[in-house]
Amino acid sequence: MTPTPPSRTAPASDGASATGLATGAWVAAGLVALVLLSAVVSSRTGRSESRATDGKAEQ
Repeated sequence: MTPTPPSRTAPASDGASATGLATGAWVAAGLVALVLLSAVVSSRTGRSESRATDGKAEQ
């Protein structure tokens, strides 16, 4: 009997899942950044509109 060579399939799938995990982490980080950016823009826009309204009320 000849010995069977070790399978290389298992390490390749581990590398693929690690790559998928890293990609998923980047996507999640991008979504979090997008939400935070939109919250900052929204809060700044809300403040400028309320200041404009306050200025009109005083006149």
